[in-house]
Amino acid sequence: MAAVAAVATAVAPAGAGPARALGPRPAVARPRTPAVVYRRRRLAVVAAALALVPVAHAGLGILGGGPLTASGEPPAVPAASHVYVVQPGDTLWSIAHRLDPTGDERPLVAQLAAEVGSAGLRAGQALQLP
Repeated sequence: MAAVAAVATAVAPAGAGPARALGPRPAVARPRTPAVVYRRRRLAVVAAALALVPVAHAGLGILGGGPLTASGEPPAVPAASHVYVVQPGDTLWSIAHRLDPTGDERPLVAQLAAEVGSAGLRAGQALQLP
């Protein structure tokens, strides 16, 4: 039993004071936080989140708006221009032939190709006709 007691106590260096017993520390009982405190904390977090919503909305408005805002002015369309809606199976050549059945279609195809670009025709696409 004396050997166990010797192991349980630490030897203090000379002049350090009395030796302390090694082993588990006694558990310190902390008082429980009342439920009212948790409710206040949750309320503070919700209030902070709700306060950030208008700030974020204003920040997005400054940076360029949301997805539903218009970007700039609508493109100007001449009043006398005609619009052709591409039908399934239409080509630039068939559209040019409808516009000028008796003349040379090549200049008209070149103008339509310049308007369409390299994207190609899609059914339902609106073309501004010269």
